[in-house]
Amino acid sequence: MNHLPRRTAAALAAVLAAGVALTGCSSTSSTATAASGSSASSVAAAPSPSPLSSAPPSVAPSSGAASSGTASSGAASSGTASSASATPATLKGVCPDTVSIQTDWNPESEHGGLYQLIGPNPTIDSDKKRVSGELYSQGKDMGIKFEVRSGGPAIGFQTVTSQLYSDKGLTMGYVNTDEAIQLSAKQPTIAVFAPLEKNP
Repeated sequence: MNHLPRRTAAALAAVLAAGVALTGCSSTSSTATAASGSSASSVAAAPSPSPLSSAPPSVAPSSGAASSGTASSGAASSGTASSASATPATLKGVCPDTVSIQTDWNPESEHGGLYQLIGPNPTIDSDKKRVSGELYSQGKDMGIKFEVRSGGPAIGFQTVTSQLYSDKGLTMGYVNTDEAIQLSAKQPTIAVFAPLEKNP
């Protein structure tokens, strides 16, 4: 079983926050997607009706972050930040009250970083195939809720992209590269980060 180090989960939290900020950071104005493609994987976002803006300094990636943006190497983007600014004190008011991620399959090790972000008292909704709780980074409550939704059979094998466009409650989702290209004309997405370098 794969295990992501805690620093990777913290970097993932910062990248998710930056991705939400890049897509308008409004629960109704944009949708982001986490993609896993045939040769690479990435987290992406559906274009926001509002102009894209750069991430605020409060959501800077952790120091040690790799410029390649891969979770296996520390996940994040170019640039460095001091450890004091690596994780914002809170995401309340920066991100939607609940950040919801649609995965591409049943819970699996590749989604481990997402589940590590859920605080110590998760709520498991077996009927809706969702796990939710407070978003935690480096042991601290970030002030917002975080929800991970199962994909594949849990959503009738529909594409994650179609879910992002039909369910305004979703913030991001795992979209494979083939799907992103195939649906780019009618349902475009914007890559936010790549949790995997190769798939499979």
